Amino acid sequence: MSKIQLQTVTDAYSYMLIYVAGVDGEITQEEVNTHVGILTEWMAHFQTDQDGDGDVDTDDLQLAIKRAVDTYCELDGKEALNVLANCVVFVKKAVDKQTHVAIVERLRTLTGADGTITEREAGLVDKIEELMKNDDV
Repeated sequence: MSKIQLQTVTDAYSYMLIYVAGVDGEITQEEVNTHVGILTEWMAHFQTDQDGDGDVDTDDLQLAIKRAVDTYCELDGKEALNVLANCVVFVKKAVDKQTHVAIVERLRTLTGADGTITEREAGLVDKIEELMKNDDV
């Protein structure tokens, strides 16, 4: 099995959420719940049928999260960061500028889900925001 299980833009966005939640060394239940809520909103908005059965439902949500978690758990630090950078670029190219702003807002919401925003979390979201705003990326 390949280390990288990501196949869709939704998988890539889910990976971004997981990486941001875990950058402080811990993924809390509050962060998991927030991740699920953010990804559910994304999937409803973009109608992302992950499993090809013709509808967007919990199977699709579970598949996107599974692919992202499996990838996240298989990679070491440098590989995981490289995958994050590629996911940011992939997602950025797939959506409009208004959605770029919404993504950054959701990532900031995620960092505060556990009641504490660490310097690493805030700094990472700042870097993602820079990438989203950079027209050369």
